[in-house]
Formats: sequence, structure tokens, C-alpha cells
Amino acid sequence: MRAGITISIGMSLFCIWAFFVTGCGEEQKQMKVVKTKEKIKVASMPHSFTAYTVFIAKEKGFFQQEGLEVILDTSFPHGKATLEALSVGKVDFATSSETPFVRSVMAGNDLLAIAVTMTAESHLAVVGRKDLGIQAVEDLKGKKIGVTIGSNGEYFLDTFLAASSISSSAVTLVDVKPANMMRTIENGQVDAVATWNPIQHKIREMLGANSTNLKAGGLYSPLFLVSTNRMVVQKKPRTVEKMIKCLSKASEYIEQNMAESHVLVAQFLKTDLGFLAKSGARYNFKVQLPQSLFWTLETEAKWFSETKGGDNKVLPDFLDYISTDAMVSVAPKRVSIIR
Repeated sequence: MRAGITISIGMSLFCIWAFFVTGCGEEQKQMKVVKTKEKIKVASMPHSFTAYTVFIAKEKGFFQQEGLEVILDTSFPHGKATLEALSVGKVDFATSSETPFVRSVMAGNDLLAIAVTMTAESHLAVVGRKDLGIQAVEDLKGKKIGVTIGSNGEYFLDTFLAASSISSSAVTLVDVKPANMMRTIENGQVDAVATWNPIQHKIREMLGANSTNLKAGGLYSPLFLVSTNRMVVQKKPRTVEKMIKCLSKASEYIEQNMAESHVLVAQFLKTDLGFLAKSGARYNFKVQLPQSLFWTLETEAKWFSETKGGDNKVLPDFLDYISTDAMVSVAPKRVSIIR
């Protein structure tokens, strides 16, 4: 009898031991799955707001929550460069404005816009030096203007000149990288620059009373995009969905915590917090795919083809270069693209 009891107790203890061992083993396996992160690389720029939402998503841990390890590479000088890296597969996603995206597609690159992360008002301006004869818009005639060719700065400047009845042939464009804008106008290599925030703000601060700020309210509002290539969308649709989900979380966080978000991004961009606090009202951080994206891409494609000598006789159908699947899956009400 005692032997039977001993065996029974022994078997019970063995079952309990086996349960905990196998259970812990399964738990450890699950923990390993959770800890395993999918590495993705995002190309961005150090002198631009285009990565604002991506940076907040990374800083607040939203990517980690979705199992993504995001490497945010800010070594690229402008949007054209981020999209070049994306087109050859060096990165998985890229931030840019809509203008370099248009030119990249027209150059034959198979890219897809997956989200508009920001829209902006009064984001770009022409800043001139008074001591070099620029007091008003008409003074730009015959002057040298620094601009980043292929960027939305070029599109803005061309539109601004046309609206001011100034022929593009009446000015001399000087291709200047964003990082060199301040030095170029300070040294007098150009009379004015056409650029975006926070660079144009820093230039106005540097020039002080010698600065002439020429804005074009309502003339042009850039769209900041997150794009990928078609291969990523086809092979990693869940990754794209996770990206949209994280960006959407970041968008909501920014709207609810604007002051803290500005502090984080001011550090990221190495600019003054006061400016970001003042400029916050000019930016819409809603992550979306609006119909205006399609219209803007079409408009700029026509502009590029007609004014910049584009070789494309037949313009691309930009509906083929906007991927809505991930956004529809995550936030369908934020898609207003008509197909």
C-alpha cells in the first residue's frame, strides 16, 4: 500500500515537474518570438520635417510595439537622394516631399507612396538679402537664387515666380544642397534662396534686419510622404501595415502631445524649440491618403514635363504609384483616393 502511495506521489511530482518545464519552455519560446524584431531601414534627411512622424514613432517606441527595429538613416542630403536609395533597394522606406517622388517615378523608378504624414502651410519661402538689392518680389529679376534642384523648393520657386509675373529666364538658379544654404547666402554667392523650414527660419535669424522674407500664402502646400518600392509591398505586406499603424499612432500622439513632440523633434533637427512651437499650427500631422495627393502628383508631373524638359510624352498614371492596401487595412476612413 505504502509502495503504491509512493509511486502515485512520485508520478504526480513528475507530472508537475514536466508541466512546469514544458510550460516554461513554451513561454521562453514565445518570449523569443516577441523579442525578435524585424529590421527595416528608413532614409531621411537631417534638415527637414519630412521624418517628423517617423521620428516620433521611433522615439516613443511604437515601432518596437509592432516588432519592428527601425534604423533611421539621416545621412541623405535631400529627398531626391532618399528616393534614389529606395529605388535600388538600399533602404526599405523613404521620406520625402511629393516633388522628388514625382521626378523619381517619371525617371522610371517603381516606387509607391503609402502615406502622407504631414501637410504644411507657409513652409517654404524666398529669403533675400536687402544689402544685395532685394526689398520686394520684383527685385528678384536678374538675381542669383539658391535652390535645391529636384526638390519641392524648385517647384515652389517656379510657381512663386510665375505668380509674380517673373519669367524663370529672368533669374539665375544656383543648385545648393540644403546643408549649404546658410553658408551660400551668407557668403554672397547668391542673392536669395528658396528653401523650407527650419532652414529658411535659421537664415532669417542669421541675416536679421538684412533679411527680406518673401512668402506666398496659399500658393503651394507641400505633402510629406513615406514611400517604399513595389517589391516591399508585394513581399512584405504585413510590414507595410505595421509601418502605417505606427505612423498613425505617432500622428495621434503628436496631436495630443504637441509640446513634448516639438521638444523631441527640435533636438532631432538641432533647431530652436521656440520656432517649432510657433510653427506647429501651420502643420497638419494627420496620416492619410487624400485625393489631393493624386491631384498634386499629376499637376507637378505636367509642370516638370512642360518646363523642365522631361522626356515623358505620356505621363504616368499616378494611381499606379499610390499603394492604398495598408492604409485601408489599418485606417480605411483616412483614404479618399478615388480609383
